[in-house]
Amino acid sequence: MKNSLLLSTTLLSGFTFAGQTSTEPNIIIILSDDQGWGATSVQIDDQVPQSASDFMRTPNLERLAASGIRFANGYTCHPNSSPSRASIVTGKTPARIGMTDIVERSGGDTNAQFKLVTPPNVRSLNTAEITIAEIIKQNKPNYSTAWFGKWHLAANGPQNHGFDASDGATGNNQGNMNYADNPKDIFGVTSRSIAWMETQVNDNKPFFLTIAHYAVHEASENLPATRQKYAGYTPGARHSNIDFAAMTEDLDTGVGLLLDKVKELGIEDNTYIIYLADNGSMPGMNPGNTNGPIRGSKATVWDGGIKTPFIVAGPGIEANKVSRVRVVGWDLYPTCCDLLGITELPQHLDGGSIVPVLKNGGVGTVQRSNDFMVWHWPRYVLNKEGYPTTAIIKDSLKYIYSYETGEDFLFNIEKDIAETTLLNNVYPAKLAEMKSLMNQYLTSVNAGLPTPNPNYIGTASETPEDLFFYFPFNGNMNDSTGQVRATGNNAPTFSEGKYGQALTLTASKQWVDVLSGDYINPDPAKTQFTVCSWVYNTNQHTDPNSIVITQADGSGTGRIFLDKMRQTGGASLSTFLGGARKNATTLNFKDNEWMHVAAVGDYTNKTVTFYLNGEQDGDPITTAGAFESCVGNFRIGGHKDGTKAFWTGKLDEIYFFQHTLSKDDIVKVMNNKWEMTSGIEKNIIASDFLIYPNPTNHIINIKGIDEVSAMSLLSFDGRLVKRSVDTQSIDVHNLMTGQYILKIETKKGNPVYKKVIIDED
Repeated sequence: MKNSLLLSTTLLSGFTFAGQTSTEPNIIIILSDDQGWGATSVQIDDQVPQSASDFMRTPNLERLAASGIRFANGYTCHPNSSPSRASIVTGKTPARIGMTDIVERSGGDTNAQFKLVTPPNVRSLNTAEITIAEIIKQNKPNYSTAWFGKWHLAANGPQNHGFDASDGATGNNQGNMNYADNPKDIFGVTSRSIAWMETQVNDNKPFFLTIAHYAVHEASENLPATRQKYAGYTPGARHSNIDFAAMTEDLDTGVGLLLDKVKELGIEDNTYIIYLADNGSMPGMNPGNTNGPIRGSKATVWDGGIKTPFIVAGPGIEANKVSRVRVVGWDLYPTCCDLLGITELPQHLDGGSIVPVLKNGGVGTVQRSNDFMVWHWPRYVLNKEGYPTTAIIKDSLKYIYSYETGEDFLFNIEKDIAETTLLNNVYPAKLAEMKSLMNQYLTSVNAGLPTPNPNYIGTASETPEDLFFYFPFNGNMNDSTGQVRATGNNAPTFSEGKYGQALTLTASKQWVDVLSGDYINPDPAKTQFTVCSWVYNTNQHTDPNSIVITQADGSGTGRIFLDKMRQTGGASLSTFLGGARKNATTLNFKDNEWMHVAAVGDYTNKTVTFYLNGEQDGDPITTAGAFESCVGNFRIGGHKDGTKAFWTGKLDEIYFFQHTLSKDDIVKVMNNKWEMTSGIEKNIIASDFLIYPNPTNHIINIKGIDEVSAMSLLSFDGRLVKRSVDTQSIDVHNLMTGQYILKIETKKGNPVYKKVIIDED
């Protein structure tokens, strides 16, 4: 989950409450759940307008931000709930304390669908750890401490770890009671916190309080009146999810009640308030990335999983400032100690005090034991695109290592906040340095690492072996076959597509590179291919430079497999295989409407046949020479020659098959009715599949199949995403939009497979 942590102290003058006369400061941490960097109306980064939502309203967070410093580069501790919370209360990274997943999961899964075995997970907060509450009690015995709301660290709850009061060893369930007047227990958690705080003020006791909300974790809950209000708002270009937005504002209302009480009690000049999230938002919550223009979401180490709102206000802190200093959730432990004058800290803390930055208008440095930060995520959470990875940030560079593929990713996140431009070849020495720092740190803290799975059998039994890559472009650049990875140049965007979301390019040197090559080679095992795509052309070029898919720059012969070109009499399709460009089409390729194009290549006969909207477009072309080997990466939507015009338009549903499709197959692809043609046993029948979401239940139901024993949703590379036993329905809450394979097992015989679409609300 993504929780927002804001340190905020309001500087407004208020009356003095008769109870608390102590000059020792109070500290309040407000921890939200699954809240994205760009999922509030606070513009966290004054240089990035999209760091504020264009639909959700959070006026009380705006009030909090206006009273203090908001950190444009504020990070939480982990891309998932429990590790992030453990890190906040200990000041240590999850890698160091061994908790790298939620406490419900033990690790060590040898399921054959996983290529790696994940390491053991520490499933409760170790009592040997000195928590922030315990060190406060040890050094400041006059302080009261409390934790209300979601704990999610087991170990007998907060009161076994230095907190005087709490709701107990709570997890997600306590936030899913669906009370009409108390969604996500927002107002229950708030009222219990306010009552406790008021008691401490009456008793003249300084306090340390953590308010850990269950919102905005899915499933969405909200007040009916708030939802009705959002139903009347104009949807934003990025955000339009009414239920999620209403829940977000209800959470903000809870924050406002707390701020009002702090003012009423007359303690705002002596109180620090901290607000951040435990992790980024869930994927698939909105048409645009809930987390803003940054990449990724919860359960990933892309910035969308670990970068959150981070605002600090309090005594001596300037109002309405933006700091670009990089801070992280495990800094809160030493920061709170610094604010309270506690100087003797436990050993092996990873965080550093941010007080020097807070008291200097947001400018300065944070002194930590290491000059880098590490996020260790050696886990699988497939329905959230979570794979075993580790990320490290030092200065403006970020490095990510993938344990499954052995791939390295280096980005400059100061210039490239969307993490789209790989710098591996630009800074090879920096890449080596970052990788070495990561390995040294993980070794020094004895971090658990993934190991090869002896039971892994691959996904051949479930995978369409001849589908090499497939891009649905449903708000991201993920290849749904799992075979390849992609990265965008100059931050391509997404908008309404033929099915779901489409890749949108604006002729400003934008394209997508498919990062794994060696797909097309003229050998007996690979003699054919078919490329299919929906194309929406919005710019009539005067030269033939509008590539749909080609080999990428600098990686071999640069053969074009599918191209839209402008010719006298209209736009047409062409290829550049066999040594020369060949215009293969006779029909006009129209502008400003969706056109389905396909190119079918036969190496043996050296022919390419084009199809336009399901009809063969001209005679097959016989190329001048043999097809050349294409051993590099592929490029989608850009041109090799930077001096020519780049393409303007939208692309959706790009398929690349390693065989020739018939006209009937191409029509099936065009109509989104294509079924597996190889690699999967199938017995397709005409069943009644409801499209997600069901208007009330977000459930896929089936009819016409007797004695169903299990239903499974598989990704296009055959990985299990969701499974339901002994039922004819499957809940698809929180799944990403896109296309899946629904596998229906029966007690009578062979399973049934059908492709289904999960779409947005």
